[in-house]
Amino acid sequence: MSELANAAVLTAATLVAFGMGGRLEFLRREIHGHRRRATALLFFAGTLCTVVFLPLTGAGGPPAVVPDEFSFPMLFAAHAVLLFFLIGWQKLTRHPIVPRGFRWRGFRLSDVTRGLRLGVAAWAITLSTLLVVGGALQSMGWIDSAGKIEISAQPEDSNGSDPSSANSEGKRPEPPAIFQWIAELPITQKLALIASTMTVEELFFRGFLQPRIGLIPSSLLFAAGHASYGLPTLLVGVFVVSLVLGVAYDRTNRLLPVIVAHGVFDAIQLLVVVPLVLRQLQALN
Repeated sequence: MSELANAAVLTAATLVAFGMGGRLEFLRREIHGHRRRATALLFFAGTLCTVVFLPLTGAGGPPAVVPDEFSFPMLFAAHAVLLFFLIGWQKLTRHPIVPRGFRWRGFRLSDVTRGLRLGVAAWAITLSTLLVVGGALQSMGWIDSAGKIEISAQPEDSNGSDPSSANSEGKRPEPPAIFQWIAELPITQKLALIASTMTVEELFFRGFLQPRIGLIPSSLLFAAGHASYGLPTLLVGVFVVSLVLGVAYDRTNRLLPVIVAHGVFDAIQLLVVVPLVLRQLQALN
């Protein structure tokens, strides 16, 4: 079965589970008429399939990046899909979606300062969790030192050698190629990516999804949408930071602080942590 078919099956199963759990009631509340409601459901399903479940099945963003075949605008494809969905949803509901779904009550300087503190706290909590979880998984032999799934029994190649012999000789495993590719982007492109990610993802996952389906389901979908890198510990970290931001959103009913916090978290990762880790791995190899 193809990745697209797998993603479609996962999407359908998720929506069935949501329906059985009463998490699709927002369709009835926000959209009148069976035909418009069915259209909205298909629109919602297509968005989840494209942005969440295709990455989960491996078709939405392969870890291997070929520079000649990958361009900077491609990083914004998922964001474009989410923006298209949000605009389309507003057309379907015939109501301004920002006041109803996002609980945005205008700009406050305190939102920015609160977001800065929340972003640093979210990064510290996530890092602590990853150290514990990653260490536990590595000690059990489930992942390697780069956070990738470890295969305990690997076949020999045609020359009779063990494919993992490079690691046994002390060579460190390589991180996903897309991390290296993004790390080499100019600072202006990195900042543009951070700005788009923090705004669009928070509008959709925190502003749209969380009030409608709940904190845990929206955080699980958020993590699933980042599953294309093959790093289990990364998914744990994404889920943890989503929970932290989601709890803050529920407590404050303010979207701007979590947008700022998301940007702070991504800036620390993209501008500091990823380049530092890549330099260390290159030195070890």
